[in-house]
Amino acid sequence: MANEPPRRRSLLELPAEILQHSLGFLDEEELRRIVRDVEDLASHAKEVIKLRFREKNTYTLSDEAAVLERRGGRLPDNVLPTNHLRHPCEVPFVRAPDTIAGIIRTNNLEILKVLVDAGLDLMSFSMGGWRLLGLALAWGNEAIARYLIEKMKPEDLLYGVCRVGRRGEPPNFLTLAAYYSADIFRRMWQRVRRLPNWQAQITEVARYQLCRHADALLAWDLAEDGVDIAVCVLPFLGRNAWHAAAESNDNMDFFEYLYGRIPEAINNGSAENGRTPLMIAASEQWHDRTNVIRWMLRHGADPAIEVGGRTAAWFASAAHNFQLASLLSSSSSPYSESLRG
Repeated sequence: MANEPPRRRSLLELPAEILQHSLGFLDEEELRRIVRDVEDLASHAKEVIKLRFREKNTYTLSDEAAVLERRGGRLPDNVLPTNHLRHPCEVPFVRAPDTIAGIIRTNNLEILKVLVDAGLDLMSFSMGGWRLLGLALAWGNEAIARYLIEKMKPEDLLYGVCRVGRRGEPPNFLTLAAYYSADIFRRMWQRVRRLPNWQAQITEVARYQLCRHADALLAWDLAEDGVDIAVCVLPFLGRNAWHAAAESNDNMDFFEYLYGRIPEAINNGSAENGRTPLMIAASEQWHDRTNVIRWMLRHGADPAIEVGGRTAAWFASAAHNFQLASLLSSSSSPYSESLRG
């Protein structure tokens, strides 16, 4: 026993300083992989990441001027076009390398928290000119969005815009939240509602988007706070709250709310092409609108209205919603009351 050689210590038994020094030879991607996959070494890898960040921030740019400087004075080409009718409002266009964008894109909340602990500015920009919350909302990364909403200052949430762009072009955080989900919007609204004149930051587009997935309780609460989403009109397209709800809202209590507020608008055509909310519901291909259409028919939606000679039943058939087309065709007959469910 006395002649036995001393037992060699395992890597995990080494002093933290030596262990972290050894990890310091790894690159950032390898360190993040250790945090994700190697539980025993994760805490040490996090300390190395923090130390490097404090020595030099290679993840974000401090302000808009820094973004423009990096781009040679030009606005970054950082967004792909959308029709601005559904989530996402904007699609981030990311050029490599943009590490912080990758962290948010993969919903890596653990690494983001490490960087925040090390002093990451939550209002800084990615290398492509996006703010962190803007990326999380555009990509629908709920865990990171919730974390940032809780950590950021209310003033930044209220007045911040999602990315660098032409004046007045990038949407604000509240608008992106309204596109994403009613729950995320509610969380942000609760953070900013004590600020003066916060209602002015709720754009008409945001009000319209909320009608696509809000419930009656959120609508009532917002109305009591000075934001009436029932009277929204989508700019340029002229769609109203009924159009938004008919397209994708599954909260039937919200339809009851609209019927109590604006029953006369249920058959209004949009300024864009004259289509009624019933036509919008009939042509929807992503959400089952059967229950919604039955409800609308019972509450005064007129399936006989034509736009360019086409009824709601025609739009349903064109979208291959043949059961809805049959329902709407039957409801257009004088014997349809019993068929409306």
